[in-house]
Amino acid sequence: MSEIISKRLSEGFGGEYEYDPAKGLLKIGAGRVGALAKLLRSDPALSFDYLRNLTAQDFPDGVFTVVYNFYSFATGLNLMVHALVPASMQLESVTPVWPSADWQEREVYDMFGIVFTGHPDLRRILMDEDCNFFPLRKSFKLDLVHGMKDMKRAEDDKKNPKKAGAAKESDG
Repeated sequence: MSEIISKRLSEGFGGEYEYDPAKGLLKIGAGRVGALAKLLRSDPALSFDYLRNLTAQDFPDGVFTVVYNFYSFATGLNLMVHALVPASMQLESVTPVWPSADWQEREVYDMFGIVFTGHPDLRRILMDEDCNFFPLRKSFKLDLVHGMKDMKRAEDDKKNPKKAGAAKESDG
C-alpha cells in the first residue's frame, strides 16, 4: 500500500519531500502543506479522510515541526507528516480541507506560537488573550512570566518540603 503513496507523491511533488515507507513518515517543507493536504484528501487512491491529530515539536536546537497523523477509512492507509516550520513561524492551515484541524491548530498556536495562515478563527483557547508567552516552547522559563512567581514557589515547595515549612513560618 505504501507504493501508492510513493507514486502519488512523486507525481504531485517531484523531489520536494522525503518519504520513508517503512515508518509511514513523510517530511515536507511548510510551504507545501496546503497542496499536500488537497492531494491527500482528494486523490481517490489515497483518500485520507481523517486527520487523527495535529501537534508540534520544539527541538532543543530551536527547530519546530508540525506533526500531522492521517488515516484513510477507504484504503486503511496511515500517514504521519512532519512539516518543518520556517523562521517566520507560519504555515498554511489545513482547516479548509479537514475542519477537525480547527481546534488542534489553535492549540498549537496557543502553546507554541506557530501561526496557521488562512485559519478561520486563530486565537488563543487555553491561555489568556493578552498572554505574551508560549508555554510548550523549550525556551519558556516559568520564572520569567510576570505574576507567576507563586507557581514557581509552589513547584519549589514540592521539591523541598523542609524548606517550604521554614518559608511559611517566616511569612507568618
